[in-house]
Amino acid sequence: MKRNLAPDKLNAINALLTNPTQKAAAEAAGISLRTLERWLADPKFQAALSEAQEQVFTHVGSGLIGLQSKAVEALADILNNPAQPGASVREKTAVDVLRLGEDYQKIAFINARISKLEEKKHYEHR
Repeated sequence: MKRNLAPDKLNAINALLTNPTQKAAAEAAGISLRTLERWLADPKFQAALSEAQEQVFTHVGSGLIGLQSKAVEALADILNNPAQPGASVREKTAVDVLRLGEDYQKIAFINARISKLEEKKHYEHR
C-alpha cells in the first residue's frame, strides 16, 4: 500500500509515526497542517498510515516479547539477592515489561481473531 504513495506522503506518514501531534508531524514533513489534514481524509492515505502504524505496533510488541525472558531472569536474580543495589527499580521495570508484553499478546490475539472473523464474513457474503 505504501509503495503507491508519493514520496511527500510517505514522508508525512513517517512524521506522523514519530511526532506527538499532527502539527509537529506537518512541520517535520515540510507541509502545511491543512495539507496533512486533507491527506488524512483520503482513504488511500488512511490505509497506508494504518498499515504503517500496525507495522510499528508489531515491531514494538516483538521487542517486548523478546525482553520478557530477561525480565524473568531479573526477577529471579532479585529473588536470589534482594539486597542488591537497584533491586526495586529492576523489579518494577521487569514487572512492567511482563505486563506490557502480556497486554501486547492479548491485543494481538484479539486483532487476529477479528481479522479471521472479518475474512469469514467476507467469504460468506460472496
